[in-house]
Amino acid sequence: MRTTDLPPIGSMWVHKQNPHDIAIVVGHSTIQLKHIDKKHKLVKIHKVKTNTEDVEITTTFTWLYKPLKQG
Repeated sequence: MRTTDLPPIGSMWVHKQNPHDIAIVVGHSTIQLKHIDKKHKLVKIHKVKTNTEDVEITTTFTWLYKPLKQG
C-alpha cells in the first residue's frame, strides 16, 4: 500500500515479504520533521507474531489487506 489513505482501525494486514507476519491497525497519527516542512501520516500497528506495537509511515506501508471470512 503506497498511498496517503489510512487503513481502517481494527483491520488485519499481512506483510508482503512474510505472509506469517500479521498486524492489526490500532491507530493513526501524524508527525512533522523539523528540517522538512511536510507532515507524514503514520499507521500504528500491533504485530501479532511478536506481540509488539510499531508505527509505519503511510508512504512506506508494506502490508497487504486480507479481509476476514464471515460466518
